[in-house]
Amino acid sequence: MKFFSLVILVGVLSIIQAYGLSVFGVIPNLALVAVVVSAFFAVNFFEGFFLILFSVLILKFSSGFGIELLVFTLIGAVAVVVAKLIPWHYLVGSLTAVIIAVLFFYAFLNPALILSFVFVKELFLDIIVSLAVFAFLHILWQDK
Repeated sequence: MKFFSLVILVGVLSIIQAYGLSVFGVIPNLALVAVVVSAFFAVNFFEGFFLILFSVLILKFSSGFGIELLVFTLIGAVAVVVAKLIPWHYLVGSLTAVIIAVLFFYAFLNPALILSFVFVKELFLDIIVSLAVFAFLHILWQDK
């Protein structure tokens, strides 16, 4: 049941991103945030990698895989592995992982934007979304 909730969460946020939700003129990277935060709640590597592939399939609209999806997949895979190795508290680890993931995403695809206000706004929105996703999953994962 918990894995199913991760699939639904990643799917919904990926669909919202695919439709181009814009907040204050910035499109947050909802799929990346969902995959990175969900990696901390996935039971094993296979669940994390499934979430990445599921998100990529939702985001893929062209006949081939673009460089963006390749970078997204690589960053997501690293996040899944690192999430299982980080000894920190999950909240600190997931926030740090989201910040680093967004930074690497921009560094690979458009490094010039890292010094722009657009990057700062997107990073801020991604942090807010990651906190909301983490809170939702944390509440869901608590034993009753």
